[in-house]
Amino acid sequence: PDKKLQIVLQFLFEERYVRALEALERESGITYDSNAVSKTGQLAAILDEYHERCRDRTDGHGGTDGLFERGDGVFANRLQVSLDGLALSSSILAVTVSHLGVLAVGTNKGAIIVVDFPNPLPTVAPVLSPTTTQLHKGGLLGLDFHPEDGNLLLTCGMDRTVNLLRVTSDHIQTLQTFYDHEKYVVRVKWSPSGKFFISSSYDKSINVYRQESGEVPSYSYVQKLPFKGAVEGVCFFHASDMFIVGVRDDYRLHVFDLSANEVKKTRTMNMNALGDEFVSFTAMDVSTSPDDRYILVSTDKNRLIMYVTETGEQVANFYGAVNDEYSYPRHCWHPSSQYIYATSQDKAIRVWEVSTQKVVSSLEGHSAVVRGLFYHTERQLLLSCGFDSVVNVWSHSSEYEDAA
Repeated sequence: PDKKLQIVLQFLFEERYVRALEALERESGITYDSNAVSKTGQLAAILDEYHERCRDRTDGHGGTDGLFERGDGVFANRLQVSLDGLALSSSILAVTVSHLGVLAVGTNKGAIIVVDFPNPLPTVAPVLSPTTTQLHKGGLLGLDFHPEDGNLLLTCGMDRTVNLLRVTSDHIQTLQTFYDHEKYVVRVKWSPSGKFFISSSYDKSINVYRQESGEVPSYSYVQKLPFKGAVEGVCFFHASDMFIVGVRDDYRLHVFDLSANEVKKTRTMNMNALGDEFVSFTAMDVSTSPDDRYILVSTDKNRLIMYVTETGEQVANFYGAVNDEYSYPRHCWHPSSQYIYATSQDKAIRVWEVSTQKVVSSLEGHSAVVRGLFYHTERQLLLSCGFDSVVNVWSHSSEYEDAA
């Protein structure tokens, strides 16, 4: 922060904005130091480089046509209802909904809670009758429903385990428990085909599991993929059994393919715009756009970055969220690809229009930090959960209607 301020102070000094310089020094408590910035006109140089990069993309090299069309003004930005009776005093760390309409949440005390997701959605908090099972010894950190069998649910937690469950809104049955990690398991994801799932851990590894033959759903351990740091962000592509891995202390994303029924690493992608090997951020959350053409990364800074999947080119940066190296940011896409939603440490959810990279809304409805997001595509709803024990459900409205 001091370096950024010094660059702005330098600009004010060089442009002779004396009163503005004095006001910024007074408010920030930082005095302008001419030796703190490497060269004269640093801010102008940064802006010139930025404009050159933008010009290159608009010349047709970025492949961003379509996705960067102007948003239609319709996105989830209205708090429809708060579901505050699910977890009592426990923090809710993860939330998801199956295509059968079962809402599942995981708590910091290791409980899995399932309930019928209200349909139609009320405008006041409904009286819910959830089913709860104490599943993990420690926080339940990740949830994912099977893409086809909406009764199969994966969970993972701080106790180093992964669980395969069969759930309905009033019943939870453990089918398998896996003990193949040595530290926290932070993510668990199904492949789009449902033939595989992966788990990621702070033991610096990804584990791959494959479906076994038989009438009863069963999966077996296939392979451990080691990395140089703790694994944070993982996601599958929407249209194939390929997945992406983001790792601490690594400037690259790693891409693997399970389509041929074996684990194959296809490539690594340098996340730095200059192509150097400097590690300045961690890919804390990773996802692909609905058409898989773009990769979005939430970093442990106040920044999300978008890349072209095919080339790895950095094409957009999204600022406005408040996050740091101690945060666990999460994001999700609007199905139109025109908007993205991301958590912020100030208890809000930021909404950006992709085409302009501007924040178009800040969703405020949580009284503590937001920990998880899930977008319900079929019902066009955004769900958020956090340390305030609440699941908030956000419905669509038009920014143009609201402005009127």
